[in-house]
Amino acid sequence: MREELRRCREGRAWSIREAAEKIGITKTRYNQIELGQTDPTPEEAFEICRVVRCTFAAVFPDQVPKYQTDIALRSALVAGLRIKVV
Repeated sequence: MREELRRCREGRAWSIREAAEKIGITKTRYNQIELGQTDPTPEEAFEICRVVRCTFAAVFPDQVPKYQTDIALRSALVAGLRIKVV
């Protein structure tokens, strides 16, 4: 379970449904993310942290290296750069 995410949400006095609506995802999806049953996409993670007002590293510490790589790849693709993935 992602305790820090739950604490941030509860600190704002929001139910799971309220948080999900504000983030723009389903209640089921948010609940699965909060319980650690699934990982959010980088975009979902950013929006969750922005809306709930918590830091990415505090809520998703295991995802930091993965998302850094993913974001770098996406940025390179948007910029039209050719990259070699190893």
